[in-house]
Amino acid sequence: MASNRLVLGGTSARLACGVVLAAGLAMPALGQLRLTPPSPDPAIPVAQATPASGAGSAAGRAGAEAATPVVAETTPRATLNRMTRKVTIELTDQRLEDVIKFVVDVTGAEIEPLWRTDNSEGLDKEARITLSARNVSALTLLERVLEKSQNEFSQNTWQMTEYGALQIGPKDQLNKYKRTELYSIHDLLIDLPSFTDAPLIDLQSVLQQGEGGGGQSPFTQNNQQQALTPDEAREQRQRKIDEIQELLTSLVETEQWQENGGEGGTIRYFQGTFIVNAPDYMHRQIGGYPWWPASHSTTTAKGRRYVSMNMTTETSTIDGFAREEVSAVVPGGGGGGGGGGGGGGSDKPADKK
Repeated sequence: MASNRLVLGGTSARLACGVVLAAGLAMPALGQLRLTPPSPDPAIPVAQATPASGAGSAAGRAGAEAATPVVAETTPRATLNRMTRKVTIELTDQRLEDVIKFVVDVTGAEIEPLWRTDNSEGLDKEARITLSARNVSALTLLERVLEKSQNEFSQNTWQMTEYGALQIGPKDQLNKYKRTELYSIHDLLIDLPSFTDAPLIDLQSVLQQGEGGGGQSPFTQNNQQQALTPDEAREQRQRKIDEIQELLTSLVETEQWQENGGEGGTIRYFQGTFIVNAPDYMHRQIGGYPWWPASHSTTTAKGRRYVSMNMTTETSTIDGFAREEVSAVVPGGGGGGGGGGGGGGSDKPADKK
């Protein structure tokens, strides 16, 4: 028995199968960091190299012409997909610059460190990193490295740029790269009725009326809820707006809001919408990324490996259809329906006893 199997291609579908990479940093005798470039990653789409065409000379072509450079896709989604690669590593007193270069070589992601210069603060290339990570994503490893390299006066983090690079450095330096986003809160300002003035049913008065029927209704009206005046309604709505804004600024990067004395972000309310001007690492905590790579899980049963994918197909393509033999239970062939003349039974006559 054959069935059709849909084959999906594209970044999301390939990455969902999972890539596990075990990598290590070796320390030679001279204390230099040795980095081994990874093998090509089939999960990362790249442009295929095509040799240039041209006519050869009478004596033959002297050499092959240069091929078109291979250019990897650079978008925020593609960069984060590369940073989901699993890594196992041991770091012992390694330079921060070498560790960042190792992550770039392993993942192929475009990372932009904001290094310290004579004119501005930033990451210290000579900062020493010691940590152990086993089977974690490259992004998790990078976050732990940034945490190790920070101090009590400057906190490090990462954010995405508009052109798809992953930018890392102190928050004070990342605050220079801001953008404005609108966040609607109309649904949070809706005042749902409580229905405390529902009518009551007086069964005792109904029983006292007897069988003759009569004109008194069994429902008695409860105290009516007093409607708010327009001024009271506006005050109540403003209190909700203030509460939502206070909740937001107290949970997301509290020290970075200008309202709290920071230099990171500003927030204003206008007609049911918060207008937030802030760097990407603050926007990420407010609204997240709609293109964040989806998760996947794998299980093994009786020696066979199954992959369960939870992903979006917006960037996937259909590579084609394939036919595969599958086993299934074929209906029919077993007893008929109950009673006289049930259908679907076997044509073989019953054994006489």
